[in-house]
Amino acid sequence: ELEVLTMAVCPYVLEFLGAFHNRASVFLCLEYMDAGSIDYLYHLKGPIPENVLAAMALSVSSPLIF
Repeated sequence: ELEVLTMAVCPYVLEFLGAFHNRASVFLCLEYMDAGSIDYLYHLKGPIPENVLAAMALSVSSPLIF
């Protein structure tokens, strides 16, 4: 799986920066998303407008047909 992540180049997917292990755990280093989570945005700003949700849904589903 790590090998696939290193080869994946898609504008809709978080960039994989590397990985390391510590004892029995593997840690993945991914691109930082500065907008935060949807849950955080909802609690900060309230309900998300439908047009924004539609754009988010398109962005999330676009890698499936990329």
